Amino acid sequence: LPRFVTALQINEFMVDDNGCLHIRILLQTSRHLLNSIQKALSEILVDTLAQSLLENLLKHDGIHPLEDNEFGMMPVRDLLTMVEKKLR
Repeated sequence: LPRFVTALQINEFMVDDNGCLHIRILLQTSRHLLNSIQKALSEILVDTLAQSLLENLLKHDGIHPLEDNEFGMMPVRDLLTMVEKKLR
């Protein structure tokens, strides 16, 4: 794996050149960010006008209507899962 993070340190523990660990950390961070975005959207989309606006914007970009409360994030989650499986 190419070295894309240098001198990564977590609580004074050096991760060094462990590329798989770097990727796992990035995957976990990405999942955390997606969850934060989803939570914020769910709070905003209580308003039906806001929900309708988001659905129209997503449809305009060719993204399917909101399903399973994922707000268009399912393809990203699927990609993260696929990368995690390859690391096993």
